[in-house]
Amino acid sequence: MLTTDEFVSELALIIRGEHPAWEGDRIANAESFCRRIAQDFDEARAIADDIERNIHALSDSHGMSPNGMRWTVNRIRDCL
Repeated sequence: MLTTDEFVSELALIIRGEHPAWEGDRIANAESFCRRIAQDFDEARAIADDIERNIHALSDSHGMSPNGMRWTVNRIRDCL
């Protein structure tokens, strides 16, 4: 089971270009990661909802902007 914190941690690394498994365009990679989560994980909707409820706390703890967190929620929901 994937937790919200685990998802956001991975995504933050991808967006910063620091994830060793993701090379190239950071934004395209982040979109691909969100799409993969939405399509492959039953808990994707719950993760998007959790991010939306805790946008500022997650933003602060993972070094992502609130707008980046909203973008993430939208990408996941677009792919559900």
